[in-house]
Amino acid sequence: ITFKALSCDMVPHFTTLAKFVSSHADEIEELFEQVLLVCHEQGLLGNELFAIDGCKMPSNAAKEWSGTFKELEEKRRKLRRLIRHHLKEHHERDEAETEAELDRDIRRAKTV
Repeated sequence: ITFKALSCDMVPHFTTLAKFVSSHADEIEELFEQVLLVCHEQGLLGNELFAIDGCKMPSNAAKEWSGTFKELEEKRRKLRRLIRHHLKEHHERDEAETEAELDRDIRRAKTV
């Protein structure tokens, strides 16, 4: 809300956000992993479904997800793989949308 107020209700174009996510994927992956682990530890995940920007990911707080530091490290590796997978999907979807938008703009320019 503060951002929208300071920017006179202007928001960045989705391609700007997509470029930011793509160029900072490693940092986002690490931060997102930490956020998920904290949310899990605090019991904030519903343990059924977790959705980010329309991407649905299963959530599970079953007993096998609690355990030793070794098991926690394995959980982190699994989360990293899942995060990388969703970041890659997000990037591919944004690339496809950007290309489609450019194609539309070129066709519009040719008709004018």
